[in-house]
This record gives sequence, C-alpha cells and structure tokens, in this order.
Amino acid sequence: MAEMGGCLEPSKEELTTNLVDSLIEVGLVLPDDGPDLIDEVLEGLCGAFSCGNNGKVLVCHIPADDPGDAQTLCISPKAVPAHLANHGDSCGSCDVAP
Repeated sequence: MAEMGGCLEPSKEELTTNLVDSLIEVGLVLPDDGPDLIDEVLEGLCGAFSCGNNGKVLVCHIPADDPGDAQTLCISPKAVPAHLANHGDSCGSCDVAP
C-alpha cells in the first residue's frame, strides 16, 4: 500500500485482486476463468448506468491525487475494468451513493 495524503492507498495489484476475488465470491466468474472473460464481466457491470445513446456508461471516478474530488465520467464499457480495478471507482453517478 502507498501513502497518499496521510491515508494508505491500496496498490493497483491489490485492487485488481480484491475485485476479482469479489467476482469469484458472488459467482460471476470462476477461479480458473481467463482475464478476457473477467474483463467481459467487468465491462457489463456498469451497463445499467448508461449515458447518452452511444453505449457509454457512468462511472464515479476517484482521482488518486485528490480523492475528495470525485467526478462522474461517461466512458466506454471497454474502460470499465481499468476504472473499477485500478482506480477504486464505482458504477453510476457520484451524486448517488454507490
């Protein structure tokens, strides 16, 4: 874990491991599923939070350098796995509790 602003921040590897472990725990993926299937599941997780008519989805992005400045982003589903696993982001608007 890295220290950011006096708080311990999990590494990208720790976030990814925790996210995949959670997917396994709830039965969305199996322990031996490959990374492509896991990414496909992650891409679909935010599907209920569409923005516009272009297939993009809402994500509440937490900037690593300023966690207090959460930002609602409209992103491609292909970007969802990186945001959920590496940034600690969540599906949906920041205006609503995730």
